[in-house]
Amino acid sequence: PLRYCLKKLKIMLSKSKFILGQQCHKSLWLNIKGIEPTNKPDESAQDRLSVGNEVGEVAKGLFPNGADIAYHHGDCDQKNPRAGFTASKKIGNAVIRNRAKRRLKEAVRISLDENAREYYDYVLIARKYINNYSFNSILKDLEKSLNKLH
Repeated sequence: PLRYCLKKLKIMLSKSKFILGQQCHKSLWLNIKGIEPTNKPDESAQDRLSVGNEVGEVAKGLFPNGADIAYHHGDCDQKNPRAGFTASKKIGNAVIRNRAKRRLKEAVRISLDENAREYYDYVLIARKYINNYSFNSILKDLEKSLNKLH
């Protein structure tokens, strides 16, 4: 029925809009009509969604040309050190990016307790070659980078 309606209306769909229509007919209709959905995320959900953007912006601002590890010190009000992870699409598809972030998270879990300072936020940027490294190499590189920072 959806294809018949679209043919009758003579609407051309991009691939992303077609997939959107397959997932939810109402969402496609709203998109074509230019109507914004009325159910916006609540404040707590929006905060959770914006955390990823904050990590990426801090990383871009501190190291526009890239670095293996960065840190941000200043307006952090948390005593315990925090770590954020980012992996751009340059690394590869979602599976490869998630694997890179999982490896970084595990390395931070192991290494950050001994080498991190209080009131610091750390931003780790995954690079294209990270999935080719052994895990021990990642741990050594992280510890070396943290020692350089402090």
